[in-house]
Amino acid sequence: MHATGTLFEEPADPVGAFVDKIGVLTPEARQELDAWRAGEVVLLTCVAFAEVDAGSGRQRFTGQPSGPHAVPTHRSATADLLGFIDGSAADDLLAALGIHGIKVSRFDYYAAPHRIEVGDVVRRRLTLD
Repeated sequence: MHATGTLFEEPADPVGAFVDKIGVLTPEARQELDAWRAGEVVLLTCVAFAEVDAGSGRQRFTGQPSGPHAVPTHRSATADLLGFIDGSAADDLLAALGIHGIKVSRFDYYAAPHRIEVGDVVRRRLTLD
């Protein structure tokens, strides 16, 4: 087990990301899209990952993305990002590793270094402290 973590990234198609999430574009989603278009928020998806050595070198396995989440650009976004990290997503990913035949103990999974990855473009648009 090399590392676990959470990756935040902007969806290529924010409207599609909202529709994929719940099947329709709700009034709340429309408000978040309007705020995104106005530059008041950044829309991010959040996905848990695990990097393991599966015998053929380091491989990254990812869980299901959550979001999009609206993250304000006018104040610190650190608490928002930390709040989106869901422990149940990590548990689901640990189970998925077992399904793929990768034997990782629960202890080793949770003892592995944990990273939070945010791309440079997103990092420049948010205040992270």
